[in-house]
Amino acid sequence: LQFLYFIVDTNMTSRIGRTREKELRAKRKTSIGVDEAGRGPLAGPVVVAGCVLPKEHSIKGITDSKLINTEAKREAVYSDITSHSGVEYSISVISSRHIDKQNILRATLDGMRRCAEAFVVSKDQYRCSLSPCREVECHTTSHNINLNNDRDFYALIDGNKNPPNMPFDSEPIIKGDSKEECIAAASILAKVTRDRLMHRLHDKYPEYLFDKHKGYPTVKHRDYIAENGVCPEHRRSFTPVRNALETRGIKVDVGASKSSRGRSKTVRKPTTKKSRRRVTSSSSSSSSSS
Repeated sequence: LQFLYFIVDTNMTSRIGRTREKELRAKRKTSIGVDEAGRGPLAGPVVVAGCVLPKEHSIKGITDSKLINTEAKREAVYSDITSHSGVEYSISVISSRHIDKQNILRATLDGMRRCAEAFVVSKDQYRCSLSPCREVECHTTSHNINLNNDRDFYALIDGNKNPPNMPFDSEPIIKGDSKEECIAAASILAKVTRDRLMHRLHDKYPEYLFDKHKGYPTVKHRDYIAENGVCPEHRRSFTPVRNALETRGIKVDVGASKSSRGRSKTVRKPTTKKSRRRVTSSSSSSSSSS
């Protein structure tokens, strides 16, 4: 039985396909896999990674990060990816404050664009382009990226949406982290980076046990919020966090108007049916005029 378990575990983390990447390589394009970690949590940043893998490599265990069942295994694969001399990657961290200002979907797409830009913009130029976000502690880092050769990049995005204002062509691939190896590698980079950040937040706010649930809306995490209130790293645009604040008599007014996956709705809610009808009618008239 132990031998059979070893076989199953090895197969689950074996190399996955590079079908779309090979098609693009035939057209002389370099594929960048892009994926995120942390859209659903109630606290902490969302992290996005972009990754270019060499044509040939011997890195084992690259797969959808969700299929790697322990932090230790993800850390091991992360180490193998980042230590490989032929791997180029970028990581963008979008803070909870920025999520509240934009909403989680826009913030994630923004992080994807930033990761892509890191492959074509020098570090000094890129720092300047990020300067408006320093107040909300967003940052993007690039690693081992060769900006000197003229390459035609093409981004493969995990999900069903293409980020706006991308610096080069891109396409979304639903469940891409289980179909394309470069996206799977990006998913591991994003996941491990975010987990490390949540461990640091646990050291700062131990009463929430961020090291266990990583900010996701588990029953225990909701209980800790009810018991201890909300810390600065909680996403105020997300409904459970906003409700917890309002229960304590704290009024919430953030810039985000909508959050994906139904975890956050409009922050300013109409108080009566009449006003709700006015909001609906005004929005429909504005959309028809546009």
